Amino acid sequence: MIATQTNNNAVSVLPAATSTATTVSRTNNTLAPIKPTNDAPTARLRKAESSEEARGCQLIRDALTPDEIAHLADDGMVLRHYRAEKGNVDSAISKIKSTIKWRREFGVKHIVTCFDDLDGASLKPLRDTFREEAKTGKLYVRGRDRGGRAIQYMAPGRENTNNETNQMKFLVYTLERAVACTAAEQARRKEAGLQDTINPGEEKICIIINFDQWTLRKSPPMSTTLYTLEILQRHYCERLHRAYVFNPPKFFVYFWNLIHRFVDPVTKDKIQFCTGAEGLKRIERDIDLSNVEEFVWRYRQDSPV
Repeated sequence: MIATQTNNNAVSVLPAATSTATTVSRTNNTLAPIKPTNDAPTARLRKAESSEEARGCQLIRDALTPDEIAHLADDGMVLRHYRAEKGNVDSAISKIKSTIKWRREFGVKHIVTCFDDLDGASLKPLRDTFREEAKTGKLYVRGRDRGGRAIQYMAPGRENTNNETNQMKFLVYTLERAVACTAAEQARRKEAGLQDTINPGEEKICIIINFDQWTLRKSPPMSTTLYTLEILQRHYCERLHRAYVFNPPKFFVYFWNLIHRFVDPVTKDKIQFCTGAEGLKRIERDIDLSNVEEFVWRYRQDSPV
C-alpha cells in the first residue's frame, strides 16, 4: 500500500500493485510510520464519559488475565466493548476475551506491522498477499468525513481473488489503517486546538460501498459475507460511524434480505442506502464531496433500492 497526501492534507492509503512504502500518518506536520499500540502491557484505561462507565470498564479489566491485558488492541478496547454490550459487563467480558483470542490467532499484530520492515523475510508472503489483494482497488482508505473520521472504500465489483482467508486479512489490514488514520487526524486536530475531536480509543471510521461493476458472478459466498460481518461487529465493535451504499444492483435487495437478520440492530441503523439526489444530500451532510471519490458526487440517478 502507498500513502499519499491530497490537496486538503488528508492522508490517503491507496492500493498499488507494487509498493515499497508502509502506510503513514501525519504527526507534527511530518509523515511517520503508524506504530501499533497493542504491545503495552500496562495500557491505561482511557477516561470514560461517566463514572458508571469507568466502574464497568474496571470490572472488565479486572476479569482479564495479565496476558490478555498485554494483548489489548489499545487502551480504549475495554470501553468500546462495554458500550457495544450496552453496559452488560458479563457479556462485554465474554466478547472482549473472544476478540483478544481472535486477534492473536488471526495474527493481527503481523498484519499491522508487515510493512514496517520491508527487508524482513518472515512477513514477505503476507506483504505479497496484500499487494495482490490491492491490485484492483477493491478495498482502500482515502480521505475523511467532516468529523475527521477516515473513509474506507469497498468496491465488490473489483474482486480479483477467491481465497477467503487472504481476503479477510486484507480487510483487517485496511480496517487497522483506517482506524490509525482517524487517530492521527484527531491528534492533529487536538494539537491545533480544535474542539470537535474524538477521545483516543474511541476513533471510528466511515465505509463507502460502491457496487458499480458488480455482477452476480463476483458475488462473494455467503460464508465470506458473514465472516466480514462478524469481524466488523464482534472484533471491531464501536468502530463504524456510518456505512454508505451506492449503486446497489437489483439482486442486492434479495441478497440484503438474506443477510440483514445477521446484522446487529445498531449496525443496521448505521447503514445508509444512498439513492438518487436524496442519497447524495445524506452523505453530503457528513462528508465534504470534494473529499470523496468521483463516483459519489457524480451519482445522480435513482438506484433500484
